[in-house]
Formats: sequence, structure tokens, C-alpha cells
Amino acid sequence: MTGASAEPKGPQGAAADDDTARLLKGVMLKLLPFFKAVVIYFVVMPADTPTWLYVLVKVMPVLSLVLFVVLHEGHRLSLPGYQCRFSRRVALALALSAFADALLVWPSQFLTGMFVFVAVHLLYIAAFGFRPLRPALGVALYASSAWAVSFLVPGLKGPLVLAVPLYTAVLVTMLWRAVARDWDFRTLVPGHWFRLCPAVGGMLFVASSSDSTCSTGPSQVLIMTTYYTAQLGMALSILSRNAIMLKELQESDRELNVGVAPRSPSTTSHCKGKLLRKNVYT
Repeated sequence: MTGASAEPKGPQGAAADDDTARLLKGVMLKLLPFFKAVVIYFVVMPADTPTWLYVLVKVMPVLSLVLFVVLHEGHRLSLPGYQCRFSRRVALALALSAFADALLVWPSQFLTGMFVFVAVHLLYIAAFGFRPLRPALGVALYASSAWAVSFLVPGLKGPLVLAVPLYTAVLVTMLWRAVARDWDFRTLVPGHWFRLCPAVGGMLFVASSSDSTCSTGPSQVLIMTTYYTAQLGMALSILSRNAIMLKELQESDRELNVGVAPRSPSTTSHCKGKLLRKNVYT
């Protein structure tokens, strides 16, 4: 008995694949400056004596992600509504991250840079919100982080005795909200893997922060790789709007294909689909 052969995709499935491919192509083009900036950073790497040129090279990848958000959202950044506020907060968090990156080039500014990153994580928390709450996840993350910090505190001195636990608490809260927001496979639109990017970004942020005091050597390569990837995940979180709109777009295509009557006398499924495509790809 032979296995059943895969059924060929109908017009509806082909249209969904085309929509996703067009979206991903546009995203990759807008991310080219980021990938180029990351390559340049790893070619330069930190010198023994910090320079302003190194500062510029270090912050360029994250500033490129700010540019990505601005290019992708365009005029929508100035509009009211939840998704626009979400994108504005993500863009502002990325801009503040670049400022913190610059501060951390100098060891004397480590504490200041840490508190700027606290503001960054608070912006991400404000963007992700507290719905759905998923309290069990929060309790598990707080408990595990408290256990880990308990091993660090005895070796800390001065302001770091309070600063490190505070930063850890805010960082873990950001991770909790990033994971709780979209880590639900039941609600994913097929092919829209980028809805998991905030959760992955949050996890990598924790990984990069675990040894952020290291400034040279192989550990710095690992830290900056996870850090830039984490910020990429945060930037890609703005694509949740596109996931929702593409789902609506596919539903409108389905209505058109099966001949479902328009939802209102003045709007047809065809017009709705054209409008959604314009909003997704521009």
C-alpha cells in the first residue's frame, strides 16, 4: 500500500505562498544595510584603545535596524493605533540600544550603559504589553533568574550589588512578555515564522547579557553575535502587523474564490484584497 501523494496547491495556496514570498523579499532588501554593518563590525572588532571610529562601527548594525523599522512602516509610524505605537516603541528602543552600545565601549560608563539598557527593555515591555498574561511562565522565569543571580551577588561590589539584580529583573520581564506575546503555534499563520522572532530575540538578549563584561577575545564574538541577532528579532517583531493583514488578505481571497457575498454593500472582497496588499507591501 503506497502513501497518499501530496495534493497540489490550489490557487488559494499559491496566492498565500506568493504573498509570503513578496513580503520576505521586501524585508530582506531592507535588512541589507544591517547585514553589511554586522560584517564590517566583525572585520574591525574592538581595539585595545577605544576609538570613535570603533564606536561608529559598533552602533551601525542597530542603527540599521532603526532604519529598517522606519522604511518598513513609513508614514504609518505617525498614525494612531496599537500597531503604530508598537513600532514606534521598538524603533525608540533600538535607537536607545545604539546609545547604550556606544557607552559600553568605555569601561567607566558600564553602569550608565546598563541603566540605558534598562530603559530599552522597559520600552520593549511596553510594546509587547501584558496580554496574554501567562503568569506561570513569568513565575518560572523569575524563579530561575533569581537562582542564577544568587550566585553572582556575592562577587559584586558597590552599585553593582543593586544594579545587576535590577537589570536582571527588567530583562527577565522583557523575555516573559516577548515569549508570552506570540509563542503560540496554534495562532500562527502558516509560513509566518517571524511571529516567533520576539521570543527568540528575548532569549538571545538574555544569552548576550550573561557575560557582557567581557570586551575582547572569542567570548566577545559570541556575545555580539547573539546581541545583534537578538536586536534583529526585536526589529522583526513589527512584522506581526503583516501576519495579521496577510491572514485577512488570504481570507478575502477565499471569499472571492468561493463567491461569498461582500461584507458591506460598498466594499467587495476584491477591493479589500487590493487595499490589504497595498498596506502589506508598502
